[in-house]
Amino acid sequence: MRLIIWTIFYIQLVLHFILIFANYLAIFILPVYAPWYIAVPLITFLINLMFSNSFSCPMTRFENKLRGYLGLPKIKSFISHYIWRK
Repeated sequence: MRLIIWTIFYIQLVLHFILIFANYLAIFILPVYAPWYIAVPLITFLINLMFSNSFSCPMTRFENKLRGYLGLPKIKSFISHYIWRK
């Protein structure tokens, strides 16, 4: 059972990285392929979604549940934990 949870944990990590990368990529691709009146609100929404502390990402909450099952410490933010490590 523990091996299955570890496998789900790593699959979730990879999917979370892909989703974050796709969101960043969308910020630069949207202005090229969408009209400005569609691109501007979507880019504003994406930037607010990625950098707002008031929103709790569902994938981060799911990762914290998996971390609880595995005995790992919980994280506050995916980006600050994996990308901007101090």
